[in-house]
Amino acid sequence: MYDIESENIIPFSMLRISFLELSEFSGSSKGMRYIIKKEIIDDKKILMVYTYKDKFNFKNTKDEEIIKKSFDFSKDGIEDIKKYLTEIRDKYSN
Repeated sequence: MYDIESENIIPFSMLRISFLELSEFSGSSKGMRYIIKKEIIDDKKILMVYTYKDKFNFKNTKDEEIIKKSFDFSKDGIEDIKKYLTEIRDKYSN
C-alpha cells in the first residue's frame, strides 16, 4: 500500500504539534499538493488540511478545486491526516 510518508522531505514521523503551532506544513505527492495548518474556529484549535491538484500553487488554485478537511489539533490528528492523505491521493493521480 502507498504511504505518503515515503515521499516527504520532512517525514510525518518528524512532524510535531509544536511545529504546527507556529508554522504550516506543505508538500506534494503524485499529482496532489497539500497544506496543513493550525486554525482557530469557535475558540478551538484545529488542524486544517487543504488538498488540490498539482498544477498551480495554493493562491492560484480556484476555491472550488480545493478540498479542505479539519482534524484534531493533536498528535493523533497528525496521524489521522497522514491516513487521510494516503487514502485520497489516488483522486489526484493523472
